[in-house]
Amino acid sequence: MSINQIVNNGSVRNHAIDIMKFLAAIFITNSHIESLYPEKVKILATGGAIGDALFFFCSGFCLMNGGSTDFFNWYKRRINRIFPTIFAVALIGILFCGSDPTLKQVIINGGGWFVKAIMLFYVFFWFVKRFFSDKLWIAFAVDFAIILVWFIWFWDKNIFILADATYLRWPGYFIIMLMGAAMNCFFQKQTEEHKEGKGWMYIGLLFVFTSLYYGYQVLWDYYPILKDFQIVLIPLLMGIIYAIFKLCSNEKALKVYLNKYLHWALYGISACCLEIYLSGGWSFSVGRKLIRLFPLNIIVTFLLIFVVAYIVKVFSNFLSQTFKEEKYNWKGMVKL
Repeated sequence: MSINQIVNNGSVRNHAIDIMKFLAAIFITNSHIESLYPEKVKILATGGAIGDALFFFCSGFCLMNGGSTDFFNWYKRRINRIFPTIFAVALIGILFCGSDPTLKQVIINGGGWFVKAIMLFYVFFWFVKRFFSDKLWIAFAVDFAIILVWFIWFWDKNIFILADATYLRWPGYFIIMLMGAAMNCFFQKQTEEHKEGKGWMYIGLLFVFTSLYYGYQVLWDYYPILKDFQIVLIPLLMGIIYAIFKLCSNEKALKVYLNKYLHWALYGISACCLEIYLSGGWSFSVGRKLIRLFPLNIIVTFLLIFVVAYIVKVFSNFLSQTFKEEKYNWKGMVKL
């Protein structure tokens, strides 16, 4: 099977995107468990921005498939994917974790900044897909202009643009979502067989972009003037995501992913990416109590997070089916 068939044929699952969602779940979770790392190696609890970018890239890539003429029904499908999970997380928290959120808090803040961002991105993305799918460069140009103007004239350069609770990262992540859409269009037009031997080149690119991305952040502790130009981190992050996508699309990577001993574990984590993001926090304190020995505490916590995420996914499927007229599909409810 060619790489184009794997990535683009509607009847074949997109394995490259599955691998990227698996990596997104790992990176995002790892960035949230800093308290589980010994003080000397807390620097290893990183990768959150890369994980978020991977998720937005995958969203943009996948959303380019299918029709989009009717905004309201298209957006309703997005709501039906996101909000059953949010309600499932809230209900489990109420029943088992002693939380007591209001309905307003669940709807507005149930998924944190990420859900608010993605629901807003969907609105702009539909407009771009509907009217500019063959001219995505226009959307790129407008988004980049917004980032540039915002950063140069209105941004406090001492604030890290990709830090939590900053809004400039929103158009930064949206441009990566557009990048996912552009890569989808590119591969739909590509007819050449994927060439072997490029893997090392993209490993090199990934090393260069990642070194520059983290190295720049280390250097500004010694040279604060670099903070005035930290806008370069967004194209560097885009470079990291591009290199990861090309590596995940490599036939050797796909063969590893499809290995019968690894596939269902990797795919299971990939399929629960959203649930891992929204429910992972419950497992951190439990993981600390179960075992304190590093790195076993990391492994145990990761496994616990994945189990909880699957339970949340099944429960969200149950909630989603409850509000439909069709009979319950019990087998479909537990499938990933």
